[in-house]
Amino acid sequence: MNGDAYNHADGSSQAAKRYKSQRSLGHSDPARQHPDFWYQDGSVVIEIDLTRFCLHQSTLQKHSAYFSALFRGKGKSKSDGRAYHELEGGEPSQNGHIPVYHVCETTADDFVALLTVIEQPIKYAEEVPPLSILAGVLRSAGALSFTAQRKWAERTFERMWPAAFDTLTDEVIPNASTALTLARTCGVRNVQKRASYELLRMPTFGQSIATVLDTVQVGRRGRADATDLEALPHADLLRLVHAREQLCLAWAEAAGKAPTDLACPRGTQTQTSTERGSCASMDVDRMHSRWAELVHTNGLFAQWMADPLMGLQKLVDIPWKDEGFCKRCVSARRNEWEELRRKLWNNLDVWLELPTAADSE
Repeated sequence: MNGDAYNHADGSSQAAKRYKSQRSLGHSDPARQHPDFWYQDGSVVIEIDLTRFCLHQSTLQKHSAYFSALFRGKGKSKSDGRAYHELEGGEPSQNGHIPVYHVCETTADDFVALLTVIEQPIKYAEEVPPLSILAGVLRSAGALSFTAQRKWAERTFERMWPAAFDTLTDEVIPNASTALTLARTCGVRNVQKRASYELLRMPTFGQSIATVLDTVQVGRRGRADATDLEALPHADLLRLVHAREQLCLAWAEAAGKAPTDLACPRGTQTQTSTERGSCASMDVDRMHSRWAELVHTNGLFAQWMADPLMGLQKLVDIPWKDEGFCKRCVSARRNEWEELRRKLWNNLDVWLELPTAADSE
């Protein structure tokens, strides 16, 4: 999905109503000047949520197709919740009155995050921004068509939540529910997958029991509280439950019992076991015994029940050769577990109902 093509109708309408309501309370002009983004030599004032920003028109139209189009349509007002030009008055300045534009497509906080990144490009090119800054840029850059900043925010977000198979480790990335909600809102597919995976391997999907129960009740009522990013929507909880069921079934089948169905590749060779040495897989009782000790008694099976992808990696990492299994047996089984890991990772796309790559364009 194109980052500049969000459907902001509901948010814009709510912002417009909020603006009109605030305007009607007490003062004819209750807006305040932002303490940091009020430039004395600014040429245009942008008002969002009763906060005014005195900025350089040339900078805004350089970065934003939204503002470029808005300024070309100077003098045309809109009352449908989108931006409009204040035709009368304006903001007094040392150079006379400058035009004021009211913008309802984003929030003041998100706009501040966007301006902060534009003002300090070198800083944020060298360090990872706080999630609050990144979220604000993603939302406001998408809403106001700041294409370059939107792409930067997407790339940064995806680096924080990589979806490549070879980036998986047993270290859980925190704040997954916030990341998932933000990724769904902004259409960042790869982050949706990694954040969902992190939630899958957390107890109660990283939610408190009270939060989960509240979310289920909200789902039944058919509405959601968008102010609480930590509370996962009912639909996401159902997707996670389904995906975890599938992963647990795969783990039980792969690690529940010793894999005695795979014959030792050396068993068909002409050399005798005396010449080559015996392989533990040729002794079924011995294999069951070692499997029970290494996988079950040691707690590996239970520990990785919620994270079979890393559980399978732990099986791969066991020094099976030291346990008496031949090199070919070890290689065959490790290849089988690696193939299953990749298959499960790919299946998450279906189980989690993730958008396809085409949907994200």
